[in-house]
Amino acid sequence: YDKAATLRASLSGRTVIAASIAFAVFVIGSVLVSGLDRNLKADMMQAAWTFHQAWSIDGPTGQNQPAIVNADYVKAMPEAYIPDLSAARLSIVHTSVKPISGNRRALLVGYRGTRGCKISLAVFPAPNSPLHPLGKEPSPSKRGTNEAYSWRAGSLGYVIMSDGMDTKRFKNLAQSVHQSSQRHLPFDDLTRMALRVSRDLSAPCLT
Repeated sequence: YDKAATLRASLSGRTVIAASIAFAVFVIGSVLVSGLDRNLKADMMQAAWTFHQAWSIDGPTGQNQPAIVNADYVKAMPEAYIPDLSAARLSIVHTSVKPISGNRRALLVGYRGTRGCKISLAVFPAPNSPLHPLGKEPSPSKRGTNEAYSWRAGSLGYVIMSDGMDTKRFKNLAQSVHQSSQRHLPFDDLTRMALRVSRDLSAPCLT
């Protein structure tokens, strides 16, 4: 009777059992976190679409008349990057602060073009956490003819949404805003030129 061998076998068996339990906990935790991510993102996107649709259907108030982003709104979210989209022939016509998922508030900026285009940009706190559903790269989503891209830049989340804009043009616009939000710098000359050309070559927005 080899007590040492028996002890080693017992310890080995316990190690295997412990490893199996740890793996099972990891798998279950991953599934739960994945489900939480999907739910958080779904709630966040639902709120963003609601904001977008609410101001878009307000009628012609301020249509095509440039607006100034309220200083109080900027003060409420000083790190927010608000792009100048004039190169894409889009002007700011709406700004507001709205409650979004949880106890957070979102800065909403609405842009309107000269050919029926409406763009919304929502900016809100999004801490760099494994539980947060936003990544650094833009993630696309779609609702009918409306499209959106969402991402995280620093401690803020961004969602940019369109009403019926040409898909290729909107993708180019979203990528440009994404890149500039990461650097927190205005568009460079090449980007402004690309946005202008993309607008000129695209069809008017669907309304």
